Amino acid sequence: HIIAQTKQEYKNSWIGFFPSSSSVEEEEEEESTTSSKMKQKSSKIQDNLQRNVGLIRDESSTLIQKAKEEASLYSKEDVRKWAGEQMKLATECVSAFMGGYRDGRDDEVDKMLNEYFQELEGEEEKKEEEEGQKKDKEEKKEEVMPQK
Repeated sequence: HIIAQTKQEYKNSWIGFFPSSSSVEEEEEEESTTSSKMKQKSSKIQDNLQRNVGLIRDESSTLIQKAKEEASLYSKEDVRKWAGEQMKLATECVSAFMGGYRDGRDDEVDKMLNEYFQELEGEEEKKEEEEGQKKDKEEKKEEVMPQK
């Protein structure tokens, strides 16, 4: 709530900084009211800031203690143990991922090679059939046409 209020006060503090299409008298009135508003706003902002800093000082130890309790980290050694466990977990996750990746990659390569070799085998069979048909035609021609 304090941050939202401070943000709104900050936005309002810019009112009057940019000239508008009004008369000189209105501008002078706006300047005087703007300067008084600015002083009021700046004092409110300063008060809010001091209150926020005081609150942080008062509550910081409580917040740190709650964070320690939630994470079960009370010393540097606890943090090191936790970080080590997290690194082991990350290593296992990456290892499992890479194992699955390799298996999938190998399966895809096998499929691709099988398709490629099937195409080659199909082409070889066609060539053999064509050669066989040519030989058959030649043999029939020789039978029909006697050699001299």
